[in-house]
Amino acid sequence: MVGSLIISAMTKLDFPKDTEILKEKVLLALNPIKEADKNTKAKKQFLFSAQRTDAGRSLPPYQLVYFLFHNLLGFKDLGRFEKIAWSIPIEFNEKAFLIEHRKFGVGVFAGNLEQDEKDAQEIVNKIHRAVKICKKYYEWIAEQAVSDSKMNIKNKSIDLYARYNYFLKLYRAENDQAEERKDEVHKETKNTQHGTSTSYYRPYYQLKKMQIGLLYLQLMHFLAGQSTYLFTLLS
Repeated sequence: MVGSLIISAMTKLDFPKDTEILKEKVLLALNPIKEADKNTKAKKQFLFSAQRTDAGRSLPPYQLVYFLFHNLLGFKDLGRFEKIAWSIPIEFNEKAFLIEHRKFGVGVFAGNLEQDEKDAQEIVNKIHRAVKICKKYYEWIAEQAVSDSKMNIKNKSIDLYARYNYFLKLYRAENDQAEERKDEVHKETKNTQHGTSTSYYRPYYQLKKMQIGLLYLQLMHFLAGQSTYLFTLLS
C-alpha cells in the first residue's frame, strides 16, 4: 500500500525542479543502502577481489541502475577498468558492496559470497523498488535526450544486408542445382531375405528441402539482425 502511494505521488512531480523530492523518496526506499566512504568496512584489495553474487544477476537494466545511483543520487563512479564499464561502491549493513557493469552484465559484487548473498538479495530488491519510483524521472531523461539531439542510433544495416545476401546466394545456388537435376533419378537394387528390393532416389527433392532450410536461416538471421538497431541514451 505504501509503495503504491509513493509511486502514485511520482506522477505529480515536475522535473527538474522536483528532483530533490524524488531523491528523498528514493533514498528512503533504498535505506540502509548508502554511498561508500572511507569509513565503510571492506577487505584489503576489495575493489579487485569482489565476486559476482547470484542475486545481482536479477538487477534491472544497467542503464536504469546507473541513472539511479550516479545521475540522480550522485554516487561516485570509479570509472573504467579492464572489462568494467563502470563501478559504484555502496555500503549496506556496514559492509562494502560494488554495483558494476562488467563483461557479462550488471551485478552486485561482494567480498564474501557465502556470507553476503542474503544481503545482496536485499540490495537487489531495494533497487527494484527504487527503479519503479523513478519511472517518471527516466521518462523525463528520455524526453530531454530526444529534444537535445542526444539520442544515438547505431546503424547495423550494412552487416544485416551482408548476412542476408550470403544466405540468398546459397539459396539461389541450391535452387539452380535442383532445377538442373530435376529429371535425375537414382535407382538402387538390394538383395534381401525375401528377394530383391528396388528404391528410387531423386536429388531434386533433397535439394528442395535444403532450400527450405536456407530460407528458414535467412529469416532467423534477419530477425536477429533487427536487434542490432540499438537506441542508446548518452548520459
